[in-house]
Amino acid sequence: MISDEYEQHLQQVANAMADEAAAKEEADAASQERARKRAEEHKARPQSTRSSYRIGPRFIINESAGEDSDVSTFVRQPAPGRVGTGLEIYSLRFSPEGDLIAAAFADGVVKVYASLTGKEKAAPIHTGGPEHLPCMQVRWRPHLATSSKTRNVVVTVNAQGKIQQWHAASSKLLSEVWSPEEQFYCMDYTKDATTFAAAGKLKQISVYDEETRQLKQVMKGGDYTTAVGHSLRVFALKFHPQDSNVIVTGGWDQTVQLWDCRLSRAVRSIHGPDIQGDAVDISEDGKTILTGSHRSKEALELWDVGSLKRTDLIEWMKPDGTPADEGCPLYSAQFSKDPQSRLIAAGGGSGGMPGEAQFFDRTCFNVAFGLITGMAKGCFTVDFSPDNSAIATAGADSTVRVLQIY
Repeated sequence: MISDEYEQHLQQVANAMADEAAAKEEADAASQERARKRAEEHKARPQSTRSSYRIGPRFIINESAGEDSDVSTFVRQPAPGRVGTGLEIYSLRFSPEGDLIAAAFADGVVKVYASLTGKEKAAPIHTGGPEHLPCMQVRWRPHLATSSKTRNVVVTVNAQGKIQQWHAASSKLLSEVWSPEEQFYCMDYTKDATTFAAAGKLKQISVYDEETRQLKQVMKGGDYTTAVGHSLRVFALKFHPQDSNVIVTGGWDQTVQLWDCRLSRAVRSIHGPDIQGDAVDISEDGKTILTGSHRSKEALELWDVGSLKRTDLIEWMKPDGTPADEGCPLYSAQFSKDPQSRLIAAGGGSGGMPGEAQFFDRTCFNVAFGLITGMAKGCFTVDFSPDNSAIATAGADSTVRVLQIY
């Protein structure tokens, strides 16, 4: 005989399942409606709608085996290069002056190249220790004109829980912060270079003083009303460009969290973006958040910082310039570095499928003005040069591609 209490429990479970099914059906219908509207908007655009920007190859460094290429006007594919490590490249970044590019490999090696020629400028930097653990992200310490500090300092984070600063020219280790329980996957500096923060496995934000390298605070969780913090690993972290007290992060838990260093907790959140790489950015004016989700539909999105509502969904394009039925699961997304953040770059891939990267013009209906297809594997990282004259990409095929923007 079934008790009344158990019957009540079964009814609650049934009601919850029905509510969940209804919510999914509603979400699917909303997604289809958005797709229909996007198709109509695309058809309604003037036929002459075309970005004034163009891309062309500057150089390609293939750190695996060379391969044949078929480079056309619009579709950029792999080109022959020199034999090297053959390992995945997790992260790359232009230096503050734009003359160098640092690339972080899966064995913990960081290589520094001249951004105009692709020539290696120094001996490789070994960040991974005897275990050759991967370097998860590479950055350059910002350099202010009024500062007397050493220039061209490469900053790395890794799975050992270390944040390390290296002199690019000599490959010498300058300083190290170690959090033994942590695995750091991402980091960023404030614009004035006085503070840096990192995050990763422990789902918390560690904030450090640049001058002393001492831990200033650890932020974890929220007020459990407007935000709860992260429940899974964190893969992207950015300081707000106009307010250094605000940090934006994204991770595996399909949320983007906004943190306030004055309150030492998460204060607001966006639910939905599935962040699995360096795929969160903030426009230079501080008003728009860019997210790149690792999913094939509705992956590249723009959000209003004030309301945290989505303002734009950017369509992934086919090589012929028409919207793709299935997009690209993204690992990376970034705004250009001009004051208006006019351009967007994004890259990704999935499983054994070829990788892709695309570049969009925000001043022209977010239209794609260039793309890379035919990467042997996924694109993990993208970066604009400081003067926006070039875009660099890299990923699992061990190839650095640098494209000129015209």
